[in-house]
This record gives sequence, structure tokens and C-alpha cells, in this order.
Amino acid sequence: MHSTIDSLLAGSGAHFSRLSARRLLVVGGIGLILVGMIFGDIFAVFVLHQNATRVGAGLGAGAGAAFAGDGASVVAHFQDVGSLLENHNTKIDTHVHMIGFGYLALLLAVLQPWIAFSEITKRNLAWLFLLGAALLPLGVFLIHYVGLAYSPLRAIGWASIIADAGGLCVLLVTAAYLTGVYHHFRGAGLHLSSDSLLDSRATSATRLLVGGLILILVGFAHGAYYAASDLYHHEAQDYTILSKMALGAASRDGVQIDNALTEYAQLQVIAPSRSRLTRTSSSSDCSP
Repeated sequence: MHSTIDSLLAGSGAHFSRLSARRLLVVGGIGLILVGMIFGDIFAVFVLHQNATRVGAGLGAGAGAAFAGDGASVVAHFQDVGSLLENHNTKIDTHVHMIGFGYLALLLAVLQPWIAFSEITKRNLAWLFLLGAALLPLGVFLIHYVGLAYSPLRAIGWASIIADAGGLCVLLVTAAYLTGVYHHFRGAGLHLSSDSLLDSRATSATRLLVGGLILILVGFAHGAYYAASDLYHHEAQDYTILSKMALGAASRDGVQIDNALTEYAQLQVIAPSRSRLTRTSSSSDCSP
């Protein structure tokens, strides 16, 4: 694998010298994107739809237990639903953060010639960035399994602490690199340094760069549109339907419970599909 990467990057000269900051960020960024996409595919095939079915069944069982006046069963069913939702959300966050950090690593790799730090400093920052980019998804993935076990805090477990530490590393490195860019342009005015990677005018490189930028921009635009027009509306519907379900159980109205469960199932078909489309567009993910 290393020989293949060496041959692919050999044409970029010193910008991709062994263990340079740019090389670390490019290889690490590509690795994060690939692992994130593969993880997303596995999750979509083996966990996502099965969890959605189990969540619906758990809500139905909990509402039925409330209808029958069985308080202990209601608590147990809703605890199971909460566990399934936590498992679902942490896996999605793991997948999305890995791909997002991969794209950020590639962006920082492009900026390397305009960062006014020594190569050693930039390389150390690249290692710290990749460490944080690995720790945050790993910590998020483990939240569902570790919980609050042996945690020094009442509300935050070790997995969350690890994830927060990883996010802090990524944030600090990004801020440091941007500070380096600021110092570069402050000292060099508007002068742009020549860069062999971006100076390439090959047709294939231009098409891939333009096409990739268009896909990312369209994905972000769709995500912004969904957040502005549909997200809060779907959350309000979710609350309303669950309220109807609870009121139906309290009043022993089986018809209202069944109608609420049907409405909730229909909402989950619409809302998750749109949000997955948003994540797919912005992350170039192929998950169903």
C-alpha cells in the first residue's frame, strides 16, 4: 500500500515528501473518508432499518402496556426504545464525523503552502489533528456500550470525555492552521505562493475538482434547506404524535393509540429518508 501511495504522490515533489504535514493530512483524510463510508454502509445494511422496526415495536408495546395499566412494563419498553435510539444516533454521528474530518484534513492539506509555520510544527499539528479525528468518532461509537461505567462524573462517561478531547484537538489544530494562514498573508500581502498540486491543469484533475466542489456545495445547500424548512416541523410532529399516543393510553382509547402509531411510522419513513439524503449528499456517502 505504501508503495502505491508513494507512486501516486511522487509527482507532487517536496509537497508530498515522506512524513510531511501535507502527506499526513492527505493520506489520513482519505483513510477517514473511506472508513467512514464503509462503516456507514455496514450500519445502513445491518443496523439502521432493523433498529427502526424495533423502535416502532417498542413504542407500540409501551403504549399497549400503558393502556393495560402495567407501569413497570411501560418503563421497561421505553428504556429499550431509548437504548435503541442512542445506539442509532451514536452510529450516525460516528459515520458523519469521520467523513467530515476527512474532508477537513484534505482542506488543511491544500492550505499547507500558505501556513506560516515551520514544517516540524505543521507536521506535529497534523499528527494531533489525526489523533483527535480518530478519538472523537471512537468515543462517540463507544458511548452506547460504555455509558457511565467508572466515570468520575455523574452525567458524562469516559467515552464522552474521550470524544470531547478528540474534538478539542481538532478544533485547536484547525484554529492554529488558520492562524498560520493569517500570518502568511499578513506578511506576504495578497501574494499567492506557487503550489505544484494546485497548478495542475490536467483535464481529469480539473473535472474532479470542479465536480467534487459542486457535489459538496449541493449537499450543504440541501442540508441547509432541510434544516430551515422541514427539520423543526418534523420535530414538532414527532412531539405531537407521541403526545397523542400518551393521551390515548391514559384515556384507554385503543383507536387513538393505533392512529398515533400509524402516524409515527409514516413520519419516520419521511424524516429519516430526507436526513439520510442530506448526510449522503454532504458526505459523498453511498449508504441506502
